Amino acid sequence: ILKKLQDANLETMLVLDGTQGQNGLSQASVFNEAVDITALAITKMDSTSKGGIVFAIAKELKLPTKLICIGEGIGDIADFDSTEFVNAIFN
Repeated sequence: ILKKLQDANLETMLVLDGTQGQNGLSQASVFNEAVDITALAITKMDSTSKGGIVFAIAKELKLPTKLICIGEGIGDIADFDSTEFVNAIFN
C-alpha cells in the first residue's frame, strides 16, 4: 500500500469556518507551520459571512481555496470558483 501512496497526488486541506474572519488567517498560519497545507476548504458560506479571509490567506500563505460548503449536506460541497466568489461579494 505504501508504494502505491508514494505516487499518489495527495492534498492536505485545512477546513476553516468562513464566519471566523481574521482569526482564520491565524489558524491557517499555525496549522501550516505544523503541517504543509496544500489547499483550503471554507465552510458556512451560506451564512452572513462572505468568506473574505480567503484573500488574506491566499496573499499571506499562497494557499488556494479548493472547496466551499454552502449548506449542511454532502451535496452542498462545491468546487471553489474564484469568479463566482468575487461576483457574489460585490453583488
